[in-house]
Amino acid sequence: MSKNFAYLLTVKFYNIKSKYYNNFISLSKCKNVINCNYDNGRIINADEIEITITDVDFYFILESYKYEKYEIIESYSSIYDYLPKQFIEFTLQKYVNKTQFKGIEEKQVEYAKEKNKFNSLYGMSVTNMIKDEVIFENGEWSEIPLENEEIISKLNDEEEKGFLSFAYGVWVTAHARNNLLKNVLLLDKYVIYCDTDSIKLKKGYNQNIISNYNDFVKKKINHVSKLFNIPIEKFAPKDKKGVSHMLGLFELDEHYDKFITQGAKKYAYEIDGKIGITVAGVPKSRCKCIKKIRRF
Repeated sequence: MSKNFAYLLTVKFYNIKSKYYNNFISLSKCKNVINCNYDNGRIINADEIEITITDVDFYFILESYKYEKYEIIESYSSIYDYLPKQFIEFTLQKYVNKTQFKGIEEKQVEYAKEKNKFNSLYGMSVTNMIKDEVIFENGEWSEIPLENEEIISKLNDEEEKGFLSFAYGVWVTAHARNNLLKNVLLLDKYVIYCDTDSIKLKKGYNQNIISNYNDFVKKKINHVSKLFNIPIEKFAPKDKKGVSHMLGLFELDEHYDKFITQGAKKYAYEIDGKIGITVAGVPKSRCKCIKKIRRF
C-alpha cells in the first residue's frame, strides 16, 4: 500500500484485541462477527470480524489493536489530492461568518443560517440517493429492494447530476476521526469520554500532548494557506471579543466538578452546583428536571 493512494478496503481480522483501555471499532460497522466482547458499542476483542474501512481507519486499527492476522478481501484505490480550492474557500467563508455571528444577540438568525450551511457541506457530499422503494399500503409499511440494473442506472444518474464527491465526506471525516483518536491513544487512561470533536479528561493528563497536536495543526494550516494563496485569517477568524479561533485546534471548554455518562451522546455534568446535560434529541433546557446529577 502506498501513502499516495486512498484505499477502500474490506478486511477480515482474526483474534483481534484492543491494546488500550479505550476501544475503537464499532460493532455496528462489522459483519460476520464471532465471539465478540464489546463496551458501549465498541469491540474489545473478537475471534473474527469483517469490516469495510478506509486506509486511514486501517492504519489506525493496526496501531491500536493486537491481532493474529488479517486478510484483505477487497481493495479499491484512488490518488490522494486536496479538495478543490473553490470548495475550500466556500467552506472557510461559512466558518468565518459563523464565528463572527456567534454570541451576538441581534445576529442569532444569521448565525443559525451560516451554521446550517457550514454543517450541510458534509451532508450534501454523503447523501445516499440510491435507496429501496418504501411503500405504505393497507396500514402496512414494506420495502421493494432495488434490482442490480436499477442500482447501476441510479449510479449513472448520480454521476451526471452530483456536484460533490461521496469520497469527500468519507475521507475528510476519516482523517478528522483519526486526528481525535490519535490523541485518545496518547491520553488513554485519562480519557473518560470522547465525541466527534472533543475529549473529556481526568486531572493529571499531560497537557503537552494537546499543545503538540495544536502546533501540528497550525503547521499544516500555514502550509495549505501558502499553497493555495488563501489568507490565514480565513482559517482563524475572530469572534465578537476579538479572539481568534483557528480551525481544528483543541480549546479548553470547561472544568466539570462532576460528570456522569450513560454512553455516547448521553451525559450530564455539574459546574459550581449547576447541572447541564447533553443528550441527542433533547433540548439542553431539560436539565431543569434533574436536581441531583445521580438522578441522570
